[in-house]
Amino acid sequence: PWDPGAYWGSKKIKKVIIENGVTSIGWESFRYCSGLESVTIPDSVTEIGCYAFDCCTELTSVNIPNSVTTIGDQAFSECSKLKTFNIPDSVTSIGSGAFDYTAWYDDQPNGMIYLGKFAYKYKGTMPANTSINIKNGTKGIAGSAFSFCTNLTSVTIPDSVLSIGREAFSFCDARGIEQSDNI
Repeated sequence: PWDPGAYWGSKKIKKVIIENGVTSIGWESFRYCSGLESVTIPDSVTEIGCYAFDCCTELTSVNIPNSVTTIGDQAFSECSKLKTFNIPDSVTSIGSGAFDYTAWYDDQPNGMIYLGKFAYKYKGTMPANTSINIKNGTKGIAGSAFSFCTNLTSVTIPDSVLSIGREAFSFCDARGIEQSDNI
């Protein structure tokens, strides 16, 4: 049976202070907490789970501590007022759509979007026969970063990339994309 997160859907919660010692903010913990305006995450947290803050429409900023290594799928998706946040160097994985439909995402121009040292997502309609050169110094490619990019013909990935997220190239017309042995 489906078991929603601890505070899933609460409209009354305005402020969350997570106690030091907590290591993970679980799946859907605060999903649909539409009144949530602020959250304090301690240095003990290493993982922000999938959908943890999804649809927290009043959340405007969040400080992600240097202890966090994983940000799950759609962790902050549809936080429509979320404009300010940081991606610390400790992050090694960003899930699919983690920051989609936020004020930050909406403000990004079409094309390849970078989030900290991650190639986050290709936004907008990709022109025919597109080749992408991931910037040197990029350390990861987020989940679903190029999903449905059917006009993608090649991607050059620098040696600095240490992780490629789940389904990063899903539903691409892979006939023109070759995987290097160096990945």
